[in-house]
Amino acid sequence: DRQIDSNKNYNTLMQNSLKLTISYDNKNFQELQDEFGINSKDIPKNDKDRDMIKIENDCIVAKLYGVNKEELSHIVSEDYFKVLNEKEGGYVATLLNKFEDYI
Repeated sequence: DRQIDSNKNYNTLMQNSLKLTISYDNKNFQELQDEFGINSKDIPKNDKDRDMIKIENDCIVAKLYGVNKEELSHIVSEDYFKVLNEKEGGYVATLLNKFEDYI
Protein backbone atom coordinates (compact mmCIF):
# COMPACT_ATOMS: atom_id res chain seq x y z
CA ASP A 1 0.00 0.00 0.00
CA ARG A 2 2.78 2.45 0.82
CA GLN A 3 4.46 1.81 -2.51
CA ILE A 4 1.24 2.58 -4.37
CA ASP A 5 0.48 5.64 -2.25
CA SER A 6 3.99 7.04 -2.59
CA ASN A 7 4.40 6.47 -6.33
CA LYS A 8 2.44 8.85 -8.54
CA ASN A 9 2.43 6.41 -11.47
CA TYR A 10 1.04 3.52 -9.43
CA ASN A 11 -1.54 5.78 -7.85
CA THR A 12 -2.63 7.10 -11.26
CA LEU A 13 -2.91 3.55 -12.64
CA MET A 14 -5.04 2.52 -9.69
CA GLN A 15 -7.30 5.58 -9.93
CA ASN A 16 -7.66 5.25 -13.70
CA SER A 17 -8.43 1.54 -13.49
CA LEU A 18 -11.10 2.21 -10.90
CA LYS A 19 -12.61 4.98 -13.05
CA LEU A 20 -12.80 2.59 -15.99
CA THR A 21 -14.37 -0.13 -13.86
CA ILE A 22 -16.93 2.30 -12.46
CA SER A 23 -17.74 3.55 -15.97
CA TYR A 24 -18.85 0.03 -16.89
CA ASP A 25 -20.51 -0.88 -13.58
CA ASN A 26 -21.27 2.10 -11.35
CA LYS A 27 -23.83 0.29 -9.24
CA ASN A 28 -21.47 -2.35 -7.83
CA PHE A 29 -18.49 -0.05 -7.33
CA GLN A 30 -20.10 3.00 -5.74
CA GLU A 31 -18.56 2.17 -2.36
CA LEU A 32 -15.04 2.12 -3.83
CA GLN A 33 -15.73 5.34 -5.70
CA ASP A 34 -16.65 6.98 -2.40
CA GLU A 35 -13.75 5.39 -0.51
CA PHE A 36 -11.17 6.64 -3.01
CA GLY A 37 -12.81 10.04 -3.42
CA ILE A 38 -13.41 9.75 -7.15
CA ASN A 39 -15.71 12.49 -8.32
CA SER A 40 -18.53 11.41 -10.62
CA LYS A 41 -17.49 14.04 -13.17
CA ASP A 42 -14.15 12.20 -13.53
CA ILE A 43 -15.83 8.95 -14.59
CA PRO A 44 -15.62 8.51 -18.37
CA LYS A 45 -19.03 8.71 -20.02
CA ASN A 46 -18.19 7.46 -23.50
CA ASP A 47 -15.73 5.31 -25.44
CA LYS A 48 -13.50 8.26 -26.37
CA ASP A 49 -13.09 9.25 -22.72
CA ARG A 50 -12.42 5.63 -21.75
CA ASP A 51 -9.84 5.33 -24.51
CA MET A 52 -7.99 8.40 -23.25
CA ILE A 53 -7.74 6.88 -19.78
CA LYS A 54 -6.59 3.55 -21.26
CA ILE A 55 -3.98 5.41 -23.30
CA GLU A 56 -2.71 7.16 -20.19
CA ASN A 57 -2.45 3.79 -18.43
CA ASP A 58 -0.67 2.23 -21.42
CA CYS A 59 1.84 5.08 -21.50
CA ILE A 60 2.50 4.86 -17.77
CA VAL A 61 3.02 1.09 -17.92
CA ALA A 62 5.38 1.47 -20.86
CA LYS A 63 7.29 4.09 -18.88
CA LEU A 64 7.48 1.83 -15.82
CA TYR A 65 8.91 -0.95 -17.98
CA GLY A 66 11.41 1.41 -19.61
CA VAL A 67 9.87 1.12 -23.08
CA ASN A 68 10.76 3.96 -25.44
CA LYS A 69 8.55 5.31 -28.24
CA GLU A 70 10.24 3.27 -30.95
CA GLU A 71 9.80 0.08 -28.93
CA LEU A 72 6.17 0.93 -28.16
CA SER A 73 5.52 1.58 -31.84
CA HIS A 74 6.94 -1.85 -32.62
CA ILE A 75 4.90 -3.51 -29.85
CA VAL A 76 1.59 -2.06 -31.10
CA SER A 77 2.41 -2.55 -34.78
CA GLU A 78 0.21 -4.53 -37.13
CA ASP A 79 2.71 -7.38 -36.87
CA TYR A 80 1.56 -8.03 -33.31
CA PHE A 81 -1.80 -6.29 -32.98
CA LYS A 82 -3.38 -6.56 -36.40
CA VAL A 83 -6.98 -6.48 -35.13
CA LEU A 84 -6.29 -3.47 -32.89
CA ASN A 85 -4.76 -1.59 -35.79
CA GLU A 86 -7.57 -2.50 -38.16
CA LYS A 87 -10.42 -1.73 -35.77
CA GLU A 88 -8.83 0.90 -33.52
CA GLY A 89 -6.14 2.54 -35.63
CA GLY A 90 -6.99 5.88 -34.07
CA TYR A 91 -6.25 4.43 -30.63
CA VAL A 92 -2.77 3.34 -31.71
CA ALA A 93 -2.04 6.71 -33.33
CA THR A 94 -3.21 8.61 -30.26
CA LEU A 95 -1.24 6.30 -27.96
CA LEU A 96 1.95 7.01 -29.87
CA ASN A 97 1.23 10.76 -30.00
CA LYS A 98 0.48 10.98 -26.27
CA PHE A 99 3.43 8.80 -25.26
CA GLU A 100 5.75 11.82 -25.19
CA ASP A 101 3.54 13.45 -22.56
CA TYR A 102 4.21 10.64 -20.09
CA ILE A 103 7.99 10.32 -20.28
